[in-house]
Amino acid sequence: MKTDELYNILYHELVNIAPQSRFYSIREIMRRFSVNQRAAVKVIRILEKKGFVECRPHIGIFCTMKNSSFKRRLLFLALDWPSPILDLWKEQLRKAAEKSGKWILHSVSSPSETPIPKIAVAGYDAVCINRPAVQNREYMKWLLNFNIPVVLTGCRTGDFHINTVNGMDEFSGNILAKYLYDRGHRQVLLFNSEPENSCIRLRKEGFCNMAELLGMQVIQLDCHTSLGEFSLLRGYEYLRGCIEEYKGKFSAVFMTTSSMASGVYKALREHGLRIPEDISVVGCDRSDPGGIDPPLTRIQYPESPEETVLKQLERLFAGEIDCFHTEIRTTIYEGSSVKKL
Repeated sequence: MKTDELYNILYHELVNIAPQSRFYSIREIMRRFSVNQRAAVKVIRILEKKGFVECRPHIGIFCTMKNSSFKRRLLFLALDWPSPILDLWKEQLRKAAEKSGKWILHSVSSPSETPIPKIAVAGYDAVCINRPAVQNREYMKWLLNFNIPVVLTGCRTGDFHINTVNGMDEFSGNILAKYLYDRGHRQVLLFNSEPENSCIRLRKEGFCNMAELLGMQVIQLDCHTSLGEFSLLRGYEYLRGCIEEYKGKFSAVFMTTSSMASGVYKALREHGLRIPEDISVVGCDRSDPGGIDPPLTRIQYPESPEETVLKQLERLFAGEIDCFHTEIRTTIYEGSSVKKL
């Protein structure tokens, strides 16, 4: 095969792969196209001089074509049950994929009664699973068998070599406890209306640990929502039935999720309690409940978790990293739902 023929073949191969993807090695080019080492090296040097590839010593050859029309396919899997935070993830990941211009997103809902979703990943370049219902060792081992990168959000994987992107949930609980303390609140009702997972557990632990350190009293209420239940309705009904028992024993409510805000507001007001004049309320995730008065003080992310997933996957495909466990530092968005005592 002539040099110009090999050049044309490799050029068209590069056009059809994503920028920063690993390209053939010299040995692979020799075997695949039946050429000698001299010809393979010569063509790669021409491609490198034109800026189409980058040779990284002891690592490999990577595509650097900026005009590549190639887009990777990402499968996004989430449980099929009513949750504003899952809807937020779907929408924001779709926007992030469109913004990058490098990804095609396909979303699939898994039945909530299916603990381990046996999904087909053929034809995809990566899969992102949001808040998996099961996070045991068998589940992790099953994910390790995938032949494409897997990213889990809303859970931790311990010592398993599986990619994750999460908010700093324990830290979020910490800073909200300190926020309430600095505004004079010493007795707080911690309320959870979501199914238990690692995010919820860390938020509660972070809040309670900081509250104990500061000498605050915490009443914990959990309505033990199951997967598939409508947490907003269940949370509202459960809290409404408990307020009378604890009335006068707390000045603020810490919600493990902000999406519960409208239900909490309604339950408090039905007992004649005003927000924030009588009871202050904070939420420990980034979802904006919207349409509530007063606007909720809650956690916010300075960077998009969805964009972080895509950026880290691109680094993975570029060979810059071989695994990632990304924790996004959170801050507080101040609404007007907290009163200074």
